[in-house]
Amino acid sequence: MPSDFSDGLGLSPAAERRIGDQMARSLYRDLDYLDDPIVQDYVNSIMAPLLAAARARGEIQPEMDDAYAWHVLLGKNKTVNAFATPGGYFGLELGLLAVTVSRDELAAVLAHELSHVTQRHLARMMAQQEQQTPWLIGAMILGILAAAKDGQSGSAVVVGGSAAAAQSQLNFSRDMEREADRIGFGVATQAGYDPEGFVTMFDKLYNANRLNDSGNFPYLRTHPLSTERMADMQGRLGVKATATSKTNAAASEDPMLEHTLMAARAKALSSSGVDAQQLLVAQANMKATTNNTSQAAATAYAAAMGAMQLRDWPTAQKQLLQLQSLVAGKPLSQRQWRYLQAEYLLATNQAAAAWDLLMLDANHRAGMWLRGQAALALQNQAQLRQCLIERRSWLVEHPSDALMWQQQSNMAVATGWTLGAMRAAAESKAAEMDIAQALERMRAAQAWGAKNPATSGDDQIELSIIDSRVRQLQSQLKDLQSSKM
Repeated sequence: MPSDFSDGLGLSPAAERRIGDQMARSLYRDLDYLDDPIVQDYVNSIMAPLLAAARARGEIQPEMDDAYAWHVLLGKNKTVNAFATPGGYFGLELGLLAVTVSRDELAAVLAHELSHVTQRHLARMMAQQEQQTPWLIGAMILGILAAAKDGQSGSAVVVGGSAAAAQSQLNFSRDMEREADRIGFGVATQAGYDPEGFVTMFDKLYNANRLNDSGNFPYLRTHPLSTERMADMQGRLGVKATATSKTNAAASEDPMLEHTLMAARAKALSSSGVDAQQLLVAQANMKATTNNTSQAAATAYAAAMGAMQLRDWPTAQKQLLQLQSLVAGKPLSQRQWRYLQAEYLLATNQAAAAWDLLMLDANHRAGMWLRGQAALALQNQAQLRQCLIERRSWLVEHPSDALMWQQQSNMAVATGWTLGAMRAAAESKAAEMDIAQALERMRAAQAWGAKNPATSGDDQIELSIIDSRVRQLQSQLKDLQSSKM
């Protein structure tokens, strides 16, 4: 059950969510923000069991569950960092994913961050800063996150003092860190992850700290490790029976390989510039003779991505063929190969082949998005209409999916469905917390509908939804403006 840290706070979960929404709005506009459907799908697949376990354990209470976002935002920065905000948003830099060697290590970090949220540690810190408004605390947290990536940039964002001073006030206390360790350990274990992931990940971070972190591990500055915390994790691991997770090595081979591919993708996405991409390709040539399947697959994956960025299509095709042979018989890893192969086909004007390749993946967000890109490239009206129908169900269940709303808008334009395109574009802005822009676009759709009487059942439904959404967005904008006064 939640600890006393979550009791007696003046800040409600709904108020925390409003602060989190404002912070998310800034994060969406960060140059490092990235919605890569393939990585996002994978991270969500790690996070979902953690959320389910936290609910089963009673760590996520109903009021909190309804109010919070429970959404991970990705950043393409190479630094090793992750964080949580008020209201249940989580940030994950690709640099952290790139250094993990298993899904269990990634789950350990996410479980720790999730536990800071479920135990309402952020709200407690804000309550301690009674002299500051919650919105000011939110701005300070954003400044700390910016400073973690770049020691120079954060100082301009933090209000009321230097980044260092703000960080000293807002760092989680030792008790909070220990509690996040304890609760997170239990959540991750109940979710089915190997608890050894906590120990190996903490070892990795602790060693980086011991070797005088040069700035690439900002996670250590906002979540300082100690020998006491390390010993506690080792002790907890000793109590848990880990034999079960190690008896079926074959069953874990595919998930481990899939994680290796996603770590390679994170590395490639966070490597910018021609020199970095050329290095990824060169590494494939240097490691061509390795007998380690996982290492060979990761190297081929990253090299294929690097070659595609360089528009070196023969090399990309060669690496993709190598990767295909390495993932044969491993369904999870084969799906990741299909996604990368589809990206190659789309980049080389082979959209019809990409569409056919992804037939098995239409129920996954990444596969759905890539098929949508193929349909847009082909301008095939039947395929576009099929995608529009598929996305309606998806967007009802995932109304905050900005990327899919934008693709829905693009496909509606391609089919001549003006009202659907206008509403989807507005919803994309709303999903990224740009309420003013969303309201402006929704009103434009409302005005268009008034001048162009509905000629189809789809338009009639859209007009009804638009009218309701205008009222909702007006209320959101009013609350937002009043809270800043």
